[in-house]
Amino acid sequence: SDAPREIPFPISKPSNTTSSYIGERQFLQLPNDQAARVRDYAKRKQVSMFELMLASLNTLMFKWASTNDVVIGTVEAGREKQEVNNIIGCFVNFLAIRGQLSKNDSLASQLEKVQRTFSNIRAHQSCPFDFIVDEINPARGNKSPLYNVSLRYQNIQLLEDASHDDAILNELIPDTVNA
Repeated sequence: SDAPREIPFPISKPSNTTSSYIGERQFLQLPNDQAARVRDYAKRKQVSMFELMLASLNTLMFKWASTNDVVIGTVEAGREKQEVNNIIGCFVNFLAIRGQLSKNDSLASQLEKVQRTFSNIRAHQSCPFDFIVDEINPARGNKSPLYNVSLRYQNIQLLEDASHDDAILNELIPDTVNA
């Protein structure tokens, strides 16, 4: 309940008072040798690639926003209950993941925090997002009630001979708003 509602980015002009629902998606492809090193690091630390990306994004947000407390949103497939497995439709859980950093934290200690936090959140992910928002009762406005930055990690293997232009990516990745 005392978590920040948004990450206070240093901006050069005031933000709009109305929502445009326009976000951006960033595509990053690491060279094979770098990607292998990142995967090896995650494996050594016994964390998922998502947890490593979340810890990295947390650290980046701490640096950019000069804060030690952030909330980053993500989504997870909402099919943890057996009774919905045979139902057609989109079941998605919106998760708000709080990250706190101290000056002396290393990436390894940040990874441990993220892993603990994310494990705890996943254990309670079936709690409806609307219920959480109602319980926290944040100030309502034109922004998301719990976070203003989201992370969606997709491990998509692109064909070796395919160019990575927007046409191919748009076929692979559905239109979403990611900020």
